[in-house]
Amino acid sequence: MLKKEETLETLSSTIDALDMRLKSMAYAMQEIKKRALQHREFGDVLRARQEVRRYKQKEATYMKFVALLGNVQSVYDQINDMVAFGDIANIMGQANTQMERLLGSINLDNIDKIMDSLEENMNQSMDVANALGRETSVGIIDDDELDNQLDLLTTMNLPNVPITTNPIDLRNDNNSKVAEFG
Repeated sequence: MLKKEETLETLSSTIDALDMRLKSMAYAMQEIKKRALQHREFGDVLRARQEVRRYKQKEATYMKFVALLGNVQSVYDQINDMVAFGDIANIMGQANTQMERLLGSINLDNIDKIMDSLEENMNQSMDVANALGRETSVGIIDDDELDNQLDLLTTMNLPNVPITTNPIDLRNDNNSKVAEFG
């Protein structure tokens, strides 16, 4: 018994051979038609009729070959489709085996725990987002009250603290002499 690839190759070769045969027959039929027309032009009706008979015989054979080619092409297509369906069925079987293997390694209790943990984390993140998005009410600032507060600060006797431009070195403990008061 032939393998599917060999069968398809044999059918493909047969289709090519039939196609070449049909082209050859079509050319021969054209030549017969030309000769029949020439005989009619020259008044040789007997030979023209013979050529027409030959043409009709060739045409009948040609049509049988066309039907044969159609049938062989149909068989080729059906076998090719069956090969494709078989390949698809094999791939689906392999995918099913992989899914079964993967599903066998999944612990449903663990998934439930993970989902509960994710839900709790989502709730906490929503609480944080709500807290960050909440409007803080500082109140309405009264310009007169602010001016009074600033006037009070300027009249107080606060020590004169010079501003230093030396940065504080946080890596060093000798920061006790950073600023001297005058």
